[in-house]
Amino acid sequence: MKSIIKQEIREMIPSGYHRVLAVASALGLQCYLTGHWVLSPMRNRIFPQSFMKQFSQKHRESFNSEVGSKGYPDDGNGRYAQKLSYRDWFSLSNANSVHRNSADNYAPVITWLLISGLEHTNLVAGIGSIYFGLRLAYTFTENPEERIQISPAIRACNYALCAFSFKACYKLGRILK
Repeated sequence: MKSIIKQEIREMIPSGYHRVLAVASALGLQCYLTGHWVLSPMRNRIFPQSFMKQFSQKHRESFNSEVGSKGYPDDGNGRYAQKLSYRDWFSLSNANSVHRNSADNYAPVITWLLISGLEHTNLVAGIGSIYFGLRLAYTFTENPEERIQISPAIRACNYALCAFSFKACYKLGRILK
């Protein structure tokens, strides 16, 4: 019975699809780690406990508890960030921008990758690998003007994966009729 199921799976899934799955998994991990790579170290640096102490009394009066660390829930536009230097505020806002941009893009990209990989396995695995490298560069580029220069290549990967996924859906739809 197991060999029959294995054979059916082999017939349904294209050869090399494991590469698409590996790239999709790598992108998922990259998305998950972006906050840990970028945002957490930034928050540790600019919102140390010594900085947060200035909010202790107000926090205690409002919540009957001690103020936390890392400046949460401030995302760069709140009461804590108002007390930051311009340089620290700018760094925090950039880190938040990278994190939000990444979180907004990974779900559709991984979806398109998995769908389009059914039809264009090797090509899509290659595009996904390029996307992975571009996202790494985007994540670790601190200057927003330099990140803007990376964005067109990222968008090109997005458009290609989206187009290939619609093509794969169309072809699969014709096959399954």
